[in-house]
Amino acid sequence: EIPDGRDEQDDYEDAEIMHELEDELESEPDDLDDEGGGGSALEAHIGFEVNRQALIPSFGSLEAVQETVSLASSVLEEVESKEPEQLETTVFHFAQFVQFLVARPSMENGNALQAYIRSVRESLDFRASWPRDCLEDVRLGTVLQGKDHIIFEHDTEGLIRLQWVNPLPIPTWLQHGGYQCDVCLDPDLRLGYQYVTEDNSRDHSKLL
Repeated sequence: EIPDGRDEQDDYEDAEIMHELEDELESEPDDLDDEGGGGSALEAHIGFEVNRQALIPSFGSLEAVQETVSLASSVLEEVESKEPEQLETTVFHFAQFVQFLVARPSMENGNALQAYIRSVRESLDFRASWPRDCLEDVRLGTVLQGKDHIIFEHDTEGLIRLQWVNPLPIPTWLQHGGYQCDVCLDPDLRLGYQYVTEDNSRDHSKLL
């Protein structure tokens, strides 16, 4: 029995209309896609669509959201190309950022995502510029020539071992530190090691 005087044909026609509406919603791009936001590399990697309207409070405008998504997409593509072993963790962090921004939108959280994008970019550039070849061996002609290890004794910390490594190991991912060459900074210094305490005063250590 069909209530309210409706028949099976009416129900069939209503179902057809609903299917047509669903097809239109799936095929017709929304206003955000018209802005160039749909199908970004960021969305392809994290596996879900970025709700750009929900991110506006975190970046101030739709244009700023689009720019951030574009920067994140560019960085991810570069990570995939140059640092593929870091891609999985980078994608995971981007996905976490996006989900957190949707749940708790704020300018502070938006700035945190932009800072992360800058950090990834800096790490890419820093590691790409790191020297791969061996540096000049400053041990030649000194008492340390041919020695790969230095062990020195500190009064309170005991024995400390230093190892000669050349070329210098590339800093780990997202670490922007490096190594300081005392010989490069002081032309009068040939070879030396100085231990300083926390207050930056000289300490007496001896090489073994």
